[in-house]
Amino acid sequence: MKRFFLLALATLFLASCDNSARIPKSWEKDWNDIPASCRPIKIVHGAPADEAPYGGDFFTYLRDTCGAGGIVLNYRGKDYLKDESVWAFFTESCRRAVDAGLRLWIYDEDGYPSPSAGGRVLEEDPGLEAQEMVFDSSLPAGKQYYVRPSYEFTHACNNYAALRRYPDPGNPKTMQVFTKVTHQATREHLGDELFSHVESFFTDEPSYMGVNLGPIPEIVRNRVRVQDEPDPDKKLLPMLAWTPGVDKEYEQRYGEPLRPESLFGGDAESDKVVRQRYWELMGEHFRANYCDSLQKWCADAGTLSSGHFLSEEQIIRHTPLYGNMLLVERGLDIPGLDMLDTAPQEWNMKDCWLIASLPESAAYLDGKRKIFAEISDHNQSVLGSGPATVEAMKGTAACHMAGGVTELNLYYPTSCGPKYPYRGEAGFKSYCEFVGRINAIVRDAEPVKTVLLYYPAYDLQREFIPESEPLMDEHNQSETMKTVIGSAFSTGRSLAQSQIPFVWADYLALQDAGFRNGKIVIGGHEFGTLVIPQGVTLPASIKSLVSEAAGAGMEVIRAPKECTAEFIRESIHSEERFEPALPQLVYGKFTRDGRTIYLVLNSSESDYEGTLSVAKSGTWRVLDPDTGAISAVKSDGTSLPVSLKPLQTLIYVL
Repeated sequence: MKRFFLLALATLFLASCDNSARIPKSWEKDWNDIPASCRPIKIVHGAPADEAPYGGDFFTYLRDTCGAGGIVLNYRGKDYLKDESVWAFFTESCRRAVDAGLRLWIYDEDGYPSPSAGGRVLEEDPGLEAQEMVFDSSLPAGKQYYVRPSYEFTHACNNYAALRRYPDPGNPKTMQVFTKVTHQATREHLGDELFSHVESFFTDEPSYMGVNLGPIPEIVRNRVRVQDEPDPDKKLLPMLAWTPGVDKEYEQRYGEPLRPESLFGGDAESDKVVRQRYWELMGEHFRANYCDSLQKWCADAGTLSSGHFLSEEQIIRHTPLYGNMLLVERGLDIPGLDMLDTAPQEWNMKDCWLIASLPESAAYLDGKRKIFAEISDHNQSVLGSGPATVEAMKGTAACHMAGGVTELNLYYPTSCGPKYPYRGEAGFKSYCEFVGRINAIVRDAEPVKTVLLYYPAYDLQREFIPESEPLMDEHNQSETMKTVIGSAFSTGRSLAQSQIPFVWADYLALQDAGFRNGKIVIGGHEFGTLVIPQGVTLPASIKSLVSEAAGAGMEVIRAPKECTAEFIRESIHSEERFEPALPQLVYGKFTRDGRTIYLVLNSSESDYEGTLSVAKSGTWRVLDPDTGAISAVKSDGTSLPVSLKPLQTLIYVL
């Protein structure tokens, strides 16, 4: 009798809930029976030949014991891309993965960075080697600026995969060779039917060279294979990336010769104009000859291009590595990032938000929904603190997914051994189910972001001066550069700490923007607020848009050099606002099928009890992706109660 009474009460309660609060059956089905498309993908550089440790088939083990939804595979063996026996094993591994119902991605490199193809590209055409222009003040006038191969001191010579000479990604011939020896060879070996299951190719940290990023730790360097011996006598000089013919193209476009002395110094406006034009050209070369070329090959083959770029977290490096990093990010079908840190407590407090915000912005500007994240606890393991906890893994995933990430590719091991019992297959599986439940709700949803933050590519191009020493920060650069980077970084961080989703937009994105209903329109999205970092020089091509926006009453905010969350909360009208404020709350807003979705994580070490201001009253469904539980809470039309334990994630749906 008592049980009947409780069931009756529950039935009456559910009947009293607004119909809008009910989750559609298709959402609930994927929530309870998580499909492979929603689960994360495990990166495995060479599937194991010995099945014994896994109690049977390795791919079934990943699916059933570990809960993974897919796998990233690559050719793994000596004589890279030349050994037919390795190709046969790779093909067999792909077939077994597909037969196990796993999603299939392909890693396109022997280590990294792409697109060297393990040295095969330069083997076919040595003339494609990356170049750099240097400045040697010890030489007589007229000979101080010259071009040489770019290897020593660069990322090609200082990474954790291999010391290997590198091809020029700005040269169109490079990608012709690269896609031939890697992508096309993969397609031919897999055959049409099996290749049709390849969702995407993962391209890893391609970049221009011509910049000293500093050496890796010596204790690690001694374990990195040396494919090409560096020249110990090569002179360390200020350098910048160079691609053949860029000087002639500069002269044709601007009607004057390229002045190398302006690339390496000078505070006059004429010097800054030369630098901006040069790096704009270099950005165009990288985008067209690397990204667009790869994207076209993938489109013709019926798959997608993805991967991530280098040093997303250091704005000072964006120009010398890419010309314009945001432009380059937009050149992939699935823009991506690399997160080496599993520390959700630091997400809004340090630079993790920055790493994720660039590919999230690139996708949003072009109306793309899929966003990729390569994730590991590399920093925890290298620093000796041991592998991250499963709770930290889940928190980090929630941080990514609140910003819009959908494809999580994992370097986490499925088990860390008896020394770390908290990181075994059961924990890995619970992590995969946590990710899968979030994706079941938000993967097919549309992120909602109405604030633009001006990405200062134009100013970075104008101000960047090449250095010989490792480019770790902007302390050797101009005061303007310091102001622009400081303001842009602190403003982005303050927006994250204020739980205001935003999109980076550079001068090129704004040049193509429209204006309607008092808002800036890019890619079909309307933005009601534009935040401009301090110190920037707006190009003439967007000044009129900014003036029109301000004149129409749109929020155009000039950020201070040291922006704070308090400044942002006072300056920007936000429909949703947490009270009390807590900078460690990570928040994302989505819409799907006419419903509003909030994804909220408490990344702090204390309980959070507060409210989120909302415009609608009704009964919200509260979904816990960790346990799978679904409950309900009512809002009165002004506020939604929010209660979160440390590192807890909840999804609210109305």
